[in-house]
Amino acid sequence: MASPKSSDVTKLFLKVQTGATFETPDVFIPISEGFSNNPTVESIARTVLTGTGSNLAPVTGQRFVAMSLPHEVSGVDYSNSEVPFIDPVLQGVGMVGAFGSAIPGTVTVNIEIGDVITGVTSTETAVAVIPARIGDTFIYVDTISGAFQAEVLNVSGSPVGTATGDVEQQSREYTYVAASAIKNLSVRLEEDLQKTEGYGGNLTVTLEAPASQILTASMELQAKFNQIANEDVYRKGPFAMTDTSSFVDKQPAVFDCARFEIDGVQDLVAAGTFNLDFAANVQVRPNVNQCDGVESIFIPNREPTFSFRIEQPLNTDWEYYQTWVGTTTSLGYWRYGDTQYNTMHIIMPALKITGVATATENKISYVDITCSLTGISDDDLKILFT
Repeated sequence: MASPKSSDVTKLFLKVQTGATFETPDVFIPISEGFSNNPTVESIARTVLTGTGSNLAPVTGQRFVAMSLPHEVSGVDYSNSEVPFIDPVLQGVGMVGAFGSAIPGTVTVNIEIGDVITGVTSTETAVAVIPARIGDTFIYVDTISGAFQAEVLNVSGSPVGTATGDVEQQSREYTYVAASAIKNLSVRLEEDLQKTEGYGGNLTVTLEAPASQILTASMELQAKFNQIANEDVYRKGPFAMTDTSSFVDKQPAVFDCARFEIDGVQDLVAAGTFNLDFAANVQVRPNVNQCDGVESIFIPNREPTFSFRIEQPLNTDWEYYQTWVGTTTSLGYWRYGDTQYNTMHIIMPALKITGVATATENKISYVDITCSLTGISDDDLKILFT
């Protein structure tokens, strides 16, 4: 009797496509236990009356790849132009990545998102993309003009720190693109000498970080089957699995030593699971000209949400109720991790509170808050890895 398959012997590979056909996935994405590979194969019932109680065999209709894939988020050395493992995932959900810059030096006065930083000995300027706090040794910036040098740095004419030189490549930044510019993915899932391949795919993602635990990206991916030798669903094994012996473990951060701010309030006690749901509306494009009935997968729109738990604040700290019932939006900032090349920053410029629920646990009062991410020109979310 043959040995059973081991679910541990599983590898996921993705590739951001440049065209409309299958491209060999070459980016290894470490996934965690709890994945599932559930191809969707439509079974069309036949209601033919035969004069008996028997049913005729159904026929196969539309079919496509569907996978649920958890991935623990970690960082890499961005100064060497490395990209995080999650890079193709974020592109598949509708974002685009670019390397970002930081001014090296020392921060002596807190700097906020959007502050314009100038050097006192020349005419260079830059805009802060995340907060910088007293003692930080990098100020992450964009919209850079001129070349910084060893000099005092100002915001609105007042000194906020010193620079030791010009900007350095120290980050990877992701922003949304228009629906027409979203890239498709090719995928290969290898499961103990058997594989499933797809292309023209997209996905949605939920980032979830329980307190004092690891941040997980839960992916829901759909793609066209890559038909291999007329076997639409699975390629029969055994076959030689891809060598990943060069993989270097990048240990993820734990959701401690974090930073959470909303509307500039820095002393909120964040006490529960943080959840960022990209809520990409992944749709299958039917096409009868294709033998599997599918043209590709695409994302026509998204409705991202952000939820979190904090200790019940005093009204003097943050008046969440007035923000909830009013028409204003909030600036949200969430930092996960605190070490160089293993920190992720979530910037949400226009959060609108949509739900508030109070709770008690161990005699402590909490507030569970749900928000919608809003924007005008695909500016509702920015992710920065540093």
